[in-house]
Amino acid sequence: MKSALFYQSLIDVPDPDGLEEKYDRAFRTCEEIIYGTNESDLQGLMSSTVGNEKQQEDIMLALIYTILTDAEKANKAYSDLIILDGSSFATNNLAILVAEKYPKFNEIPRRQLLWFLNELIKNQVNVQETSNIVWNILRQASGGDISQKNIALVEGLLDILVEHRSWLEKDPFLVGTVVYTYTRLLEDHHGPQFSNLQKKEVSFVISLIRDRFGDVMQLGREFVRLLQNISRIPEFEALWKDILHNPKSLCPTFNGVLQLMQTKTSRRFLRSRLTPDVERKLHFLISNVKFGNQKRYQDWFQEKYFTTPESQSLRSDLIRFIIVSIHPTNDMLCSDIIPRWAVIGWLLTSCTNAVAQANAKLSLFYDWLFFQPLKDNIMNIEPGILVMYHSIKNHPLVSCTLLDFLCRIMKNFYPKEEEKVRAGIFNSLHIILEKQVIPNLMPLLESAKLDRELKSMLRENFREFFSSSDTGYSEPSWDNKLNISYNAATTDDLRFSDEEEDSAIMSMKDEHSDDDDLPLSKVIKMEKPIVQTIPEDIVQSLNSFVTTKTLDNIELLLELLNESSSLSLEQEAYVHEKIVSTLKQSLINYTIFPVSKSDESLSDSINNPIFGIFKLLYKEENGKSNIINLVSYIQKHIPCTGYLLLHYLKVYAKLQSRRKETLQGIFKSSVYTHFCNVIESKLEHQLKFDLDLLEKNDSHIFFWILPDLFKEYKQIMLNNGDLLSILIGAIDANNLRDIIFSVTQGKLVIFRSDGILQIIRDSLEFETFEQFCFWQLLQAHDIPLESFQLLV
Repeated sequence: MKSALFYQSLIDVPDPDGLEEKYDRAFRTCEEIIYGTNESDLQGLMSSTVGNEKQQEDIMLALIYTILTDAEKANKAYSDLIILDGSSFATNNLAILVAEKYPKFNEIPRRQLLWFLNELIKNQVNVQETSNIVWNILRQASGGDISQKNIALVEGLLDILVEHRSWLEKDPFLVGTVVYTYTRLLEDHHGPQFSNLQKKEVSFVISLIRDRFGDVMQLGREFVRLLQNISRIPEFEALWKDILHNPKSLCPTFNGVLQLMQTKTSRRFLRSRLTPDVERKLHFLISNVKFGNQKRYQDWFQEKYFTTPESQSLRSDLIRFIIVSIHPTNDMLCSDIIPRWAVIGWLLTSCTNAVAQANAKLSLFYDWLFFQPLKDNIMNIEPGILVMYHSIKNHPLVSCTLLDFLCRIMKNFYPKEEEKVRAGIFNSLHIILEKQVIPNLMPLLESAKLDRELKSMLRENFREFFSSSDTGYSEPSWDNKLNISYNAATTDDLRFSDEEEDSAIMSMKDEHSDDDDLPLSKVIKMEKPIVQTIPEDIVQSLNSFVTTKTLDNIELLLELLNESSSLSLEQEAYVHEKIVSTLKQSLINYTIFPVSKSDESLSDSINNPIFGIFKLLYKEENGKSNIINLVSYIQKHIPCTGYLLLHYLKVYAKLQSRRKETLQGIFKSSVYTHFCNVIESKLEHQLKFDLDLLEKNDSHIFFWILPDLFKEYKQIMLNNGDLLSILIGAIDANNLRDIIFSVTQGKLVIFRSDGILQIIRDSLEFETFEQFCFWQLLQAHDIPLESFQLLV
C-alpha cells in the first residue's frame, strides 16, 4: 500500500530505520478505530488499553498520521490527540519525525505540518517541546535553496512566527535561532520574484533584532558575518549605523562590533543552518571516507547540493560548521581518513561564484581575526593553515589566493580595529607554530611559486615571521618527507664501511633463503594466506558475521574466540580487523536513540552487533585475553565505542529494573571502569572524551545518561570544570527546564559546596547564555550562601 505520508523513489534506501513503516503500520491498524469512533468511545478504548503501551502508541501515531495527511479530518484528529495525550507524545514524536523524515514528506504533509504547528502554538501546548519542533523545522529551511518547496516552508513558517510573536519571545534561544536563520536566508532572497517575501522577512527580522537585541547578542561573531552579506538592504544599512555609531540605542549593555566579534557563537546556531540530511552526509565524509577515495563522494555531494548558482552560498555554512563543530580525535588525525582541510579545500576550489568564494575564504579565516589563545580553540584555526600548507606544492594558486586574502583582510575587515585584527592573526600563527600544527612557515612565505608582488606583501605584513637573515630559504623536497630536515647529517656520517655493507647484504640473503632449507610446515605456513591457518569453525563464524552483520552472529563468533587459545598474533590481527571493518559498516546509518522508552524500543536501540561485545564484557568483567585485546582494538578504530558502552549500560539497567529479574537493576559502572582499564586510559580522561563525543553526536542520549553518571562517578563528576563545560555547552532552552526539574527532585546532583568558588570563577569565561544556564543550575542546588561569601 502506497504511503500518503512519505514519498519513496526507486533509488532511495527503503526505510533503513523503520520509522516510515512504523507510522504506516499504525495507521493501517487503527484506521477504522479513528474514523469510526466518536470522542467518548475513543476515550473508552484508550482506557481499555491501559497497560498495553504499544496499542496506545499506535493509536496516537495513527492520529498524527491523519493530521499530516488528511486536511478534512485533521481538526477532529487533533482534538482527539490532545484529549488522549495532552500532546506530550505528539510533540516529542513530531520533533523526531521532522528531523529524520521531512525531506521524504509528500506535498500535503508539508502543508499540514505547518497547520499542526500553528495549532500547537495557538493552544499553548507544551511550549518547550513545541519550540523544539520549530527548531527542527527551521533546520529544514535550507540555505542556498530557492526551490518552490523550500520557499513555501520558509514563508509558511515566517507567517506563523509573525502571528505568534509573543509566544516566540518567551524563548530567548529560539529568538536567537530565528534571527540567525532568517538573516542567513535573506542572502538568497534577492531576486524580483522574492520581493514580497523579502519585505516580510526584513520587517520581521529587523523588528525582532531591535526589540530583542539582548537575546540577539548571544549570536556573537557569526551574526556580524551574516549581517555583512545583506548590508545593502536599507533597513540593515540603518542597523549597521546604529551598531557602529550608537550601540547603546540597541541595548544598554551593548558596546559595539568588537563585543560581538569577541563573543564565540554557539555551535548550535551554526548547526541550525545545515539540514539533518546534509549534516549526516558531511559527518560520514569526514569520519569514514579514506583520503584518496573521496572523489566519488564529492562528485555526488556536488551534484546533490551545488547544482544552481544560488546553492553556492551553502559552502560558507558547510565550512563554518566543519571548522567549529567537527573536531576529529587524535586517532582520526593519525588515520587515513580524509582530513578537514582537504574537504574545505575542495569546497573552496569547486566554487563557481566569485562572491560565494570570497565569503567562503572569510569563513575559513574568520576565527583568526580576533583569536585569543587562552579562550579560543586551536582546532578552529588549524584547517586554514593546513589548506595553504598542503596546497603549495600541487595547487599553488589556492595557497596564493588565500595568502593574498589574509593580507588584505587584515587591513580591510574592520579598519577602526586593524591592530586588534592583526594581533588576532599573529596570535593564530604563533600558536600554530608553538603547537607544531606545521613545523615551519617558510615553505609558505618563501615558496618559489609565489609571485613577486605577493612576496612583498607577505614581508610587509608578516615581517616578524621571516628569519632574521635573508640569505635565502632552500625549499624542501616535497616528494620525500625525510628530506625536510634542519640538522642534516653529512655524507660521511651516513656512509657504511665495506665490511658493514657485506654483512648487511648477507643478512638480507639469509632472510630470503631458499625454502628447501626450512621445515615443510614452515614453508606451508609462509605460502598460505593467513585466513587458511585459522581454525575452520572461527572462519565460518567470521564469514557469517561479515555477511549478515547481525547481533546473533557476532555473539556466536565471540563465544568461539573466547574459548579459543590457539590464535597467533597474526591470526588474531586478521580476525580483529575483519570484525572492526564490519562493525564500522553496521554503524554507518545506525540510530541508537530509542523513539520511545518502551521495552521494544529500548531493546532495538542495543541491537547493533557492537553491543554483543558489551554484553560479553558485562558478563565477564575480568574478560579473557582474546576479548580484552578485541575491545582495545575496537576502541582504537571506532572512537564512539566508549559512549555506546555507556548507552548499553543505561538501557540494560532500565530493562532489568522493569523486568524485576534482579535487585541489581542499576547502572553497572564497574563495567565501564573495567573498559577504561582494558584500553589503558584513565577513567576521568576517558569519561570526558566519551561525553564530549556523545554530546556532539547525540545530545538526547547525553542528557538521558547524565544522571546515572553523576550518581555513579560522584568523585569525578561533581564540580568538574571540564565536564561542566561540556554540559553547559550542550544545554539549550528546551532541555534546561528538564535538567532543573531533575536537580530539584534530587535525581541529579551536579555541584557540591566544597570547591564551588573555583567553578564560579571558571564560569566567567562562559558565553552569555551559558552563564545564564550555569546560574539557573546553581540556584536549583540550593547551595548555602556562605559558600559564595569569598566572592563578594
